[in-house]
Amino acid sequence: MKPGGSSWRLDGLPDTATRLHADITDAGAIEKAFALARPDYVFHTAGYGNSSSHGDIGRMIDINIKGMHALLSCLDHHKVKSVVYTGSSSEYGFQRHPAREDERIEPMSGYAVTKAAATHLCEWARRPGACPLWRCGCTPSMARGRPESLHPRPVALGVETRLRSR
Repeated sequence: MKPGGSSWRLDGLPDTATRLHADITDAGAIEKAFALARPDYVFHTAGYGNSSSHGDIGRMIDINIKGMHALLSCLDHHKVKSVVYTGSSSEYGFQRHPAREDERIEPMSGYAVTKAAATHLCEWARRPGACPLWRCGCTPSMARGRPESLHPRPVALGVETRLRSR
């Protein structure tokens, strides 16, 4: 979680989940968080730009792209079993149907461009023997009409169900 950030979005997560405060744009802080927590699984839900009050493209690049890079840089030397990160349906532009992840991306905003770039970073980071990365494409309906209200809990439950079915 970002320093000084509200933790209400984490309500309902198991007590065994470690919550650490670190600025996603500070690679050193992310490295320290990984070293301290030694996580098996990471749920990366940080993002900026999905609200009309988030108009700073530089901040979108810092959080959505550089933050993803900071997280990915930790994976090679920490024994993380899997990472789940949140993408965005806006990466696919305006569609008349629910977008599929194999469709061509057509970002419709600066935010969408930065989320698509983060997705491409993850695709690039997927290589034989590397930590598995799972993308959860989020839509406004998942956030009950308020993109800023997205909870990691439904994402965690979905991943847990998927892992148990294997």
